Amino acid sequence: MEAKFVKCFLIHYTPLIDRLYTALNALRTISNDVTVIDCWDSGKINLPFYAFKDAEMLWYMSVTKILPILEANAGYPEGSISRYDHSLWPTWLKYRPLRDGEISVCLKHYYAISAIALSDDKYGIIAEDDIILKSTSGEQFLQTMNELSMHAGDYLDLAGGCSLKAASSARYEYIETVVPPSTRTNACYAISKKGARFLANNFLPFIMPIDWHLTLLLNMEDKFSCFWVKEPVFLHGTETGYYQSWRLSNS
Repeated sequence: MEAKFVKCFLIHYTPLIDRLYTALNALRTISNDVTVIDCWDSGKINLPFYAFKDAEMLWYMSVTKILPILEANAGYPEGSISRYDHSLWPTWLKYRPLRDGEISVCLKHYYAISAIALSDDKYGIIAEDDIILKSTSGEQFLQTMNELSMHAGDYLDLAGGCSLKAASSARYEYIETVVPPSTRTNACYAISKKGARFLANNFLPFIMPIDWHLTLLLNMEDKFSCFWVKEPVFLHGTETGYYQSWRLSNS
């Protein structure tokens, strides 16, 4: 993949203006084509996304499908959380309506994914506004994307997060496969046009936070070729403490 010609979509929460230029600076090291997605801010969404009566049932059905992944990510021994009795689940797994900020983030990812699905490009990049440039970001990006294309990958986590390590079946020079497919924080990721088309066609409805929702979609019937970078291309500002999570200041 040639630098400066990949389409990038930057998900931005407009009150956090200090993040915008830092994130733009990071993405412009890899592309001259950056679209800022700043619609659907929290507090400006009027549609009743969660007025349907089956939201709680869908939550439990969806979480159960990816429960082994969530269980492993949280450090629980395999099979220690009941697949059948939701009353025994830890609080963090139990149903709750999404907050306005979470709905906003999901909608912005949906917009970006749909734009990549409709593009003529093999891959697109989606980033959230708390990514931070590294001195090696440009070179690492080319290395990882070339390797992703070589192995016909559909999804590549570029920024890491939550100290999660891949349960890999294959490790290459810069990237490693993730089996079963899973996301981390989605602070920055590459998605193939083919993968974006599948995600866009199956994205709605969403009833979980974006990381869980995309993990669910990656594990649907059409299996994704999922990869994580070995070393982050960009730093995740919230993860490193450079930024406070928007979740602490926004509903």
